[in-house]
Amino acid sequence: MNPKLHLVKYGLALGLCWAQGQASAQQTAISEPDTLLPDVYSLSLDELRRVKIISASKQEEAAYQAPVASTVLTAEEIIRSGATSLPEAL
Repeated sequence: MNPKLHLVKYGLALGLCWAQGQASAQQTAISEPDTLLPDVYSLSLDELRRVKIISASKQEEAAYQAPVASTVLTAEEIIRSGATSLPEAL
């Protein structure tokens, strides 16, 4: 095989891998303040039942209907823990 053609194919494959990594690294927009989780300690039991979460199913659903146990970590709790990455926080 022609060395130049081999180099072009290698460069193209490398470029496609880089582009895919860049596309998957994009973040979605941050939620508006009015859609953030309210202070759960001030909610009534009825209001707590209506809190929506996004679980492993990647669909918004009521927390009590989610097929998994849910734990909410606030920004303050993460900062106090000293975690510097998502795996450390979890």
